[in-house]
Amino acid sequence: MPSTGLRSAGHAGDSHSQWTFAGERRRAGSHYRRPRGRATTTRIGMTSPTEDFEHFVAVLQRIQSLSPTALPEYRDALAILRLIRGENIDAVSADTSRPRKWLLQKAETIQAQGLAGLIPDLRERLERSEYRRRGIAQMLLGTLTERRFEAEDITAGRPLSMVKRVAERSDTDYVVNDSVGRPLFRMNIKFHGNRFPYVFLVLSIPGLSAPTIGRFVPDDFVSVLSAVKGRRVLEEAIAEELGQPAYQAQFEDVLLRMSEGEFRVVSARRADNLMRQLLFERVFALRVPRFNQSYRGAEIDMHFSLTNEMIPLRTFTELLDRESPQVVAVMLDRGEI
Repeated sequence: MPSTGLRSAGHAGDSHSQWTFAGERRRAGSHYRRPRGRATTTRIGMTSPTEDFEHFVAVLQRIQSLSPTALPEYRDALAILRLIRGENIDAVSADTSRPRKWLLQKAETIQAQGLAGLIPDLRERLERSEYRRRGIAQMLLGTLTERRFEAEDITAGRPLSMVKRVAERSDTDYVVNDSVGRPLFRMNIKFHGNRFPYVFLVLSIPGLSAPTIGRFVPDDFVSVLSAVKGRRVLEEAIAEELGQPAYQAQFEDVLLRMSEGEFRVVSARRADNLMRQLLFERVFALRVPRFNQSYRGAEIDMHFSLTNEMIPLRTFTELLDRESPQVVAVMLDRGEI
């Protein structure tokens, strides 16, 4: 497994550092300190016992759109870091609603074990780092695909408006409305790798996939995502961060390739009809008797290609120019597109 930037750490043994809170029973003027004469064990490759813990916090702080309140591990780490750096425990407890006893116990454990003191199963979580890397890459591809679609500006010069719904995390990315704001159809944007119609827009670029761009994802981001078990809110925040100008040079080749592909369109009704008609024809594993016995260890590929049954986006926009929005909506609902 490649270097992740975060090193998982187990217990440091019987000689691990001991930290205590001076004046625990006092309710004010209390600060966290290490008693004299106690040795601090530093893990190999680190300059202090808490290096990986502090690095964890620093990486999360680099992600501009991520709020500590959205990620419990982030919120707790900030509270404990304040305590370790000498802030008054009563103030930290009041700000975070974390009990004094809990804060003290976590601070002591982190001083002994580093980040593993906050996340006990850290080692196991970091073993899935390559899986998390692919998740970030796939999320980034989705973000770039949405930007590419918005650049198409399909409503320009037409009596239509488009509302972005991506942030709602539903199966609808955009809603296209007519001139008076009535919904005509919904759109879902995909990268290949209700009562109003639903449209899929698919962008295919040969050779460009999550694994191919995953190698450009910084190890630090992969590590923090692994440490929090791939929480979706962090994955999305990382993808958004990587889409910022600061990372443009790092993903220059990917950004250039995003302009190569062509969006293709298919209505949900037509896609559903085609799946019912062609599922067994297109999915090899469903046609072969005793597939599992004949191809041991093989993964059943449920890929269902509709490329030839879809129309280019430019053809769809020409249809919007030629027909009224209401006629297009009826065609979508009938599965004619």
